[in-house]
Amino acid sequence: MRWLFALVAGLFGAVAVEAQTALTVPRTVIDARMRGGVTRYRLVPEGRAQPDTTAWTVEWRRLKSADEPFAVQVMIATSHGETTIDSLLFNYRTLTPVWEHVHGADSQAVEFSTSRITGRSGLRRIDIATPGVAYSSTMDNIVIQCLALAAGYHVVLPFWDGDHLEMDTVRVRPPGTRQGNGASAWVVDFVEPYATETLWIDRTSRRVLRHVYTSTRDGTRSIVLVSSGVGHS
Repeated sequence: MRWLFALVAGLFGAVAVEAQTALTVPRTVIDARMRGGVTRYRLVPEGRAQPDTTAWTVEWRRLKSADEPFAVQVMIATSHGETTIDSLLFNYRTLTPVWEHVHGADSQAVEFSTSRITGRSGLRRIDIATPGVAYSSTMDNIVIQCLALAAGYHVVLPFWDGDHLEMDTVRVRPPGTRQGNGASAWVVDFVEPYATETLWIDRTSRRVLRHVYTSTRDGTRSIVLVSSGVGHS
């Protein structure tokens, strides 16, 4: 993993200096200031009626530039025997992406601006209008952790999810909701078109204490296991 990260950072580090630095900072997101590091995830079906076949490792680090707040994230994901490598250049203070490259069964390269996502997916040209800055779905959990969470908080955010733009809803459950980890955690529902993810987020550290993925297509539930993680600096 480290050799791959070094290769990506070396190839594209210079791009950060010329990248878009004037992206609109969304009011909904607080200054992230997350530490770089490695996080490993595994999707485990509840009850294990089926074997878990999806796992992914994410590593991101800040580029060595005193003037530009950029970082590179590399994600290696394996699902049902297929491996995908996803590289993302982003502003680590606002989590707004600059570009994303994907290599695997399908290849893709897209660039982000304040109003459009452009690029290519295989032979298909991508040119999609966005309602302001869109985030990458590869960072959805980190974006959620960095929102100005409070009881009753509710926001709809645009996410680029591999081959399409979707509007996803973040909703913090009101007081009195069964917490599962005591009153020290927010219970957050992240509603996507075909799934709802529920995250228990520690109010102080912003770490995810528990993460459940529920498919709205068939109602199946899976637990997202994390073997290591990143936190705020």
